[in-house]
Amino acid sequence: MTRALDERIQKGALEFIPAKRIGTAAEVAGVVSFLASEDASYISGAVIPVDGGMGMGH
Repeated sequence: MTRALDERIQKGALEFIPAKRIGTAAEVAGVVSFLASEDASYISGAVIPVDGGMGMGH
């Protein structure tokens, strides 16, 4: 998704992400995989941001 953005815009976005990098599809898939697994069977109604810390405090 971010590949379509101009390089200048990508670099500007990094200023707002505490992890200082763009997340990967594999990182998002890892969270989805965990939530779909038996290990997460007792989790319900939770919002789990995969955003490099960008949404901290919300």
